[in-house]
Amino acid sequence: MNQSFTVTGMTCGHCEAAVTRAIKQIDGGAQVRIDRAANLVEVDSTRPRELGFSMAEIAELVALWQDRQRASADVKRLAQAHVRDLEQRIAALQAMRRTLQNLLRHCHGDARPDCPILDELAGH
Repeated sequence: MNQSFTVTGMTCGHCEAAVTRAIKQIDGGAQVRIDRAANLVEVDSTRPRELGFSMAEIAELVALWQDRQRASADVKRLAQAHVRDLEQRIAALQAMRRTLQNLLRHCHGDARPDCPILDELAGH
């Protein structure tokens, strides 16, 4: 998530360091770039992607973050929907794992050409 902010009053390296330090306290993995002459601070954070948010969800989170009149309930609803989606994806992955484990139990893994794994993939 890349965001740009206007920050006025930065007049020295100490100011830049203070702004960088404050941002890093919020998101330790964020990359911070400061253009003091333009009063611009750019923050690039990978945290939303690490939590599995899609680009559309990140865009919505950014819009909510920028809206100082937002209700935290809107953010919570988005996060709850994301958790439900993650739970569905986890259940699907666990079902795939169980199927593959079952196929592995039935595979002799020897020199014979018979292969229950390939049979399953072929729909037999």
